[in-house]
Amino acid sequence: MNGVLIVENKHKKSKRTCFTARPEIYRILSLRDRFRLGIFSSATSPTVNKGLASILGSIQQEARENRLAEDIIPNQISDIFYVGFCRIHCIDASTVQNLPPTDPPRKPWSTLKPLKPFGLPLESILLIDNEASKGMPGEEANMLVVPTWEDDVKKGTSALKELVRQLLKVQRGNDLRQYSQRISRAVFRRHQSSQRDGGGNDGAEGEGKGRRTKEKGREKSGKGNDEDTG
Repeated sequence: MNGVLIVENKHKKSKRTCFTARPEIYRILSLRDRFRLGIFSSATSPTVNKGLASILGSIQQEARENRLAEDIIPNQISDIFYVGFCRIHCIDASTVQNLPPTDPPRKPWSTLKPLKPFGLPLESILLIDNEASKGMPGEEANMLVVPTWEDDVKKGTSALKELVRQLLKVQRGNDLRQYSQRISRAVFRRHQSSQRDGGGNDGAEGEGKGRRTKEKGREKSGKGNDEDTG
């Protein structure tokens, strides 16, 4: 979530945390016809709830500014995300043996975001994150890594637009893992191109929280046959 959909900042004096949703975040609404969206964050539940409130408010505001139909605009966060995972669902990276090294190296408090233990069919899931090291061993193909978004109201739109565009091109019923690296490369190319052009800078790859993308297309583990994004 942080670095992908929002950025979290703490005021030095008050020590209060504030959240800023990335510009044009309302575009993720177009994914709901094809995917179920969910949140998988390594933050605590109270922090996630505050971040989700910021996301909802920004989506509602942008949707109305862009004159979307009222029946499309979400009234509550569950109208956007069907599930939310937080730190209690993560695994302490230090407890997992034989993890490959990462660049930059994992921090002592680093966590991993497992998918399989929750009964999620791996062929139908993409974990969208700005830190590749969040993936569990054996679930690397489910990672769709995107550039980190940093707080700049004038920037941050190019990678998000490309991500949405690429996801909407995914063919129904296919194994989503075959698309992860292809989409990631396309998003980074678009991001780098925007940097050269002097606009649409979405930051650099780093730490953050991701979104989980589950294809709504297959009957498995009690899931229906339509596409999901989480």
